[in-house]
Amino acid sequence: MSPEPLCCADRLLLFLYPEKKSFPLIPRSIPSSRLGFTLIELLAVMGVMVLVAMFAMPAVNPLLKGSQLAQGAQDIGDQLGLARQTAISSNHCVEVRFYKYADAEAAGEVAGNPATGHFRAIQLFEIPESGGPVALGKLRRLPASVVIDGGSTLSSLLNPPAAYASPLPVVTSGGQSVALPRVGTQYTSVAFRFLPDGSMNLSCLTSNPWFLTLRSVHDKDPSNGALSDAYGKPPHNFFTIQIDATNGHIKTYRP
Repeated sequence: MSPEPLCCADRLLLFLYPEKKSFPLIPRSIPSSRLGFTLIELLAVMGVMVLVAMFAMPAVNPLLKGSQLAQGAQDIGDQLGLARQTAISSNHCVEVRFYKYADAEAAGEVAGNPATGHFRAIQLFEIPESGGPVALGKLRRLPASVVIDGGSTLSSLLNPPAAYASPLPVVTSGGQSVALPRVGTQYTSVAFRFLPDGSMNLSCLTSNPWFLTLRSVHDKDPSNGALSDAYGKPPHNFFTIQIDATNGHIKTYRP
């Protein structure tokens, strides 16, 4: 049987008279009312936890943004690779459509007005020899905080510069014939196709590189410090996906 714990008085006597090995010690039990933590102790621990959380949050936020950005880039890259592979294996063209629409829950965006929104979704369609396009799966949305830049500087695939030669991606805006889930018909789409040989139906000139850039919707344009759909310079954290129109090969770049 283990001895009962010593009270504070016993510990004090041992500290003051360490040479007295035979000092009589009177074991005492701790009252049951003192087993556990007091309210003040609990509040102190909670206060320390709050302080730690406050200091940790600034470091956690960039990690969360980077994780969502990487997830979005991975998803877009996978969809582009799937479109090319399906075109080759099925011997049919596969159309890739990017959708721009406004999110009613996002600051500064007006539902039903795609001009205030961003490119934030992709969908694939197989083009059979006869009949209309056939969807290859559901609409794929990017994570809530991730968008594809809509300017020619960072995304020539969605907004080709004026100097680019034809053929160019097909842009359709205004009221659409096909409604998107939770969006309706008010959106803008940009489409191009992978051909059965793996190439794209776009200009193959080396002076016309095709790429798009994913970034956080909350990051400001480094060139002017504003939030918009088209940036003049890439923000600190971004993903750029480049596609070779000659063979459809995909490369990904990030800082």
